[in-house]
Amino acid sequence: MESTAKKKTSPKKMVPFILGFVLLTALGFGIKEYLYFQKHIDTDDAQIDGDLIPVISRAGGYVEKINFQENEKVTKGQVLVTLDDRDYRVRVEEAEAALLAAKTNVKVTKASVISAS
Repeated sequence: MESTAKKKTSPKKMVPFILGFVLLTALGFGIKEYLYFQKHIDTDDAQIDGDLIPVISRAGGYVEKINFQENEKVTKGQVLVTLDDRDYRVRVEEAEAALLAAKTNVKVTKASVISAS
């Protein structure tokens, strides 16, 4: 009688197929990663190099209004920040009062000199 049972493949004959499958899978994964990292940069220790221009204020004070959004392009001469000028107005008024007092003292002194002569 002939055996109707299927012949079993020996484990020695399966090793090349398994090894070939593993090598093809590794090769496919390697090609995929190579293509990915050709277009993407990955690092844990990076620095950004760019043209940074510091905004140096000529006058300090409290910010009243900001006239731009983050990362918005600005043009030369554009007002970026409006400062609260109350402190400066008080200083101007004090200086004007001191000037008026000095002018008054000059008049008083001239009058004293004229009356003393």
